[in-house]
Amino acid sequence: MIVREKGDAFVLISQHNHAAVSGEFAKKWNHSFYEQVGRKDDLLFSVYEHDRGWLALDHTPFWNDAKQAPYSFLDFPTVPKLVHYKHGIDEVEQMNPYAALLCSLHFCALLGEKNDEYQSFLAHEHKRQNKLKNLLHINATVEKKQIFPHLNLLQLCDHLSLYICMNKPGLQRSYEFSHSHFLLDSKGRNIVASWQNMKEMSLIPFPFQVEFEVSIPFKEVKKRDIQNLGLAESYAKAKIQSYNIKIVK
Repeated sequence: MIVREKGDAFVLISQHNHAAVSGEFAKKWNHSFYEQVGRKDDLLFSVYEHDRGWLALDHTPFWNDAKQAPYSFLDFPTVPKLVHYKHGIDEVEQMNPYAALLCSLHFCALLGEKNDEYQSFLAHEHKRQNKLKNLLHINATVEKKQIFPHLNLLQLCDHLSLYICMNKPGLQRSYEFSHSHFLLDSKGRNIVASWQNMKEMSLIPFPFQVEFEVSIPFKEVKKRDIQNLGLAESYAKAKIQSYNIKIVK
């Protein structure tokens, strides 16, 4: 769950809805990238489904007593989070092995930390990755020319969506996405995001085919309702709303 505090309420965005916004970014990415690396449909599937493991966890949010707020994906307890990460990748693998390989690589890169809680997950995913590479006949050349660019785009679209979902629209500061120049013919310039107003965000250099709009579903849960009813019931009763952001040059 993505959690943003808003005065007397919490704005909650499910991880799967955030992933759908990521998928829209990948879908609208410039044509030349896909002409060079191929497998567009497989990549898009991985981006849209990369947070599939959160579906069950986000159905009913959990309360974090220490922070007096709903648990977010940033502070959710590690062990159940890793169990659901694995389950999500398992489901993706049943539908699209290439997408599962990208998702597995994505989460291993995210977790990077070397502690005991992560070791079992990382070891299992490294075995999965080797199995899928053999199944898909992926050698070092294919990794360099296809897997790495695909993984980089998945990661960037994920970060772009998180930036939109985690920040209040109209934020009065810009954000530079490091290493994004590798995905563009931009003479070494990284993508910089800047809010133009409450409903428009510009990206320079502009990496998409056209300007477009994304819709972000969310629920706003009042703090007083949480006190009276508890988080689970308050979330269940809250209406699904949405806000639209136009991505402009």
